[in-house]
Amino acid sequence: MSDEILIDVGLAETRVALIEAGRLVGVSIERPDRHSLVGAIWLGRIARVVPGMQAAFVDVGLGKAGFLAARDARNRAAAPGRDAGSAAAVAGGDAALDEAFAGGDGAMHPSPPPIGRLVQEGEAVLVQAIKDPLGEKGVKLTTDIALPGRLLVLTPHRPGIHLSRRLEEAAERERLAQALVWPAGEGTGFILRTAAAGAAADELLAEARQLDAAWQEIRRGADGARAPKLLWRDLDPVARALRDHVTKTTAGVRINTPAGLAAARAYAAARLPELAPRITLHTGPAPLFSLFGVEADLAQALEKRVGLPSGGAIAIETTQALTAIDVDSGSFVTGRDLDDTSCRTNLEAASEIARQLRLRGIGGIIVIDFIHLARAADRAALIAHFEAALAADRAPTRVLDLSEFGLVEMTRKRTGEPLALALSEPCGLCGGGGRLPSPATVAADALRRTEREARAKPGRPLTLMTAPEVAAYIDGMEGALAALEESLGVALTLRPDPALRREEYDVAVG
Repeated sequence: MSDEILIDVGLAETRVALIEAGRLVGVSIERPDRHSLVGAIWLGRIARVVPGMQAAFVDVGLGKAGFLAARDARNRAAAPGRDAGSAAAVAGGDAALDEAFAGGDGAMHPSPPPIGRLVQEGEAVLVQAIKDPLGEKGVKLTTDIALPGRLLVLTPHRPGIHLSRRLEEAAERERLAQALVWPAGEGTGFILRTAAAGAAADELLAEARQLDAAWQEIRRGADGARAPKLLWRDLDPVARALRDHVTKTTAGVRINTPAGLAAARAYAAARLPELAPRITLHTGPAPLFSLFGVEADLAQALEKRVGLPSGGAIAIETTQALTAIDVDSGSFVTGRDLDDTSCRTNLEAASEIARQLRLRGIGGIIVIDFIHLARAADRAALIAHFEAALAADRAPTRVLDLSEFGLVEMTRKRTGEPLALALSEPCGLCGGGGRLPSPATVAADALRRTEREARAKPGRPLTLMTAPEVAAYIDGMEGALAALEESLGVALTLRPDPALRREEYDVAVG
């Protein structure tokens, strides 16, 4: 089954769903009040240097200072052999970029010098966001600038041409290594992304010139500017989805609004003309995210327990330190003996765990308690199957072999906000681990429901009733209700109802 991209553009949020083999494997959510800052470039000012933390805090005009670690501050001039993690983080999620400069040898790189030798308080410095603010933490920054395109990533402090390790075919790697010719004296480098496979030399050069022009504009904006100053922001969510997620296996892109369709086609005309015929407007009676069970999968992604086809299940528990995943066969029994049952359940669990890690955006240390396997061949088959299932994940992963206790330890690079944090927040009532949908999540769902009701009963006035905190969130979305009224041609009233729980709402007609 072909891969698809679903883009749901709403008043409260834009959601992008990635479908592979008919199943949801990834989703991103962006809201007007929470635009992702990843990739943004500022002329910042060093507010404080903290030698004990090997870090500095940088004023970039956000109210809360950004965090610049020493290892992310040492590449204002190229440092040969340094890991490319920072550049990869802002380059659209291509996992192999992390290893592009290290050559994939896994070697340890020298520790950075003391932070005080890299930056000084009061100094103006060009920085780029590699992680959005989270909780009390400010935006995470790097001086290792990277400008992502669809085929290339421009690395102004890293001269030379480098290839993603996901470009595995030797002949194609050799061709690409020779295809992009860039003046050596320019001092600018490029990483060829996995999407560059099959690209012609003139395509690569055209994008290289576009990225270089953007970099020169950033430099001109920084010259003589007073810090802090924002110099560059990444693409809007629709264009970014096309740039970062369209591959040779993408059969189509479905979008639910004419405005979103126009934005997607405008980007495709400039960067992906062959994609234009495959970008379509969703006009079916059911909401776009009802296709492929996306809404149901999003709801499931907030639950701890996920069922398996055979009747077994996995239980996912995330703490501050790590994520623990337990595999349970339940009452499932098949095959000749218990070993056959355990093997089949483990293989199903491995596939589902790989999908859930991507879907939920789980990163850091992960420990998986598979069902015990007595046969060495079954253990080897399980690890091979799990690694194959993880191969489609753009986030870098590392898997250790089964321990004597039947545990698999692994790491997955954190590449964005976990889905649970985007959709929910701690309930704050019991002091436990329970979570509630956030006001933003409920508001977005309520507005989608209101829009469906308006289209089903055209011309009739509607009243949206929500919990007071959700109503306050909608009120804070400047012009949202007025825009919905204008687009649908109906009168809308928002009514806070203290009797409703946060996750409850209703739409009344008349």
